[in-house]
Amino acid sequence: METTLPLQQRTEIVTRSFIVGQDEEEWCEVNNRAFSWHREQSGWTVELLEERQKESWFDPEGFRIYEQEGRIAAFCWTKVHSDQNPAIGEVYVIAVDPDFHGLGLGRALTLAGYQHLEDCAIARAMLYVDADNTAAVNLYNDIGLEVQVVRRLYQQ
Repeated sequence: METTLPLQQRTEIVTRSFIVGQDEEEWCEVNNRAFSWHREQSGWTVELLEERQKESWFDPEGFRIYEQEGRIAAFCWTKVHSDQNPAIGEVYVIAVDPDFHGLGLGRALTLAGYQHLEDCAIARAMLYVDADNTAAVNLYNDIGLEVQVVRRLYQQ
């Protein structure tokens, strides 16, 4: 799904940057709880996260963390595809800890991620989402994203 930035909807939620060397273990716990149902996103380890941190696109400023009750409640990890001309921003991973579902954090963190990309002078943004994740697809449609590419996987 893709959109142009800035989005009409905004958020005032206060997030912070990911802190390398501090947030890895807690982030993995939250991510794996949030994606316990997902075959690809549920098995993150600190080692896998550290591998991603070595990627040229990794920017801890673009890895927005929202804390509540002294712990990570939700996050939005963005990346910039600088190899595109013009560069395109991506919401790479967005999740809410199940303990904090129903508070509107998915919408707020998605908007915070795109606002961060906008602050980086990115004018086009995208994300990937499983079509059967109807709650997420509906949210992304509501904030202005539109399906641009459909990839189908078949299993025998």
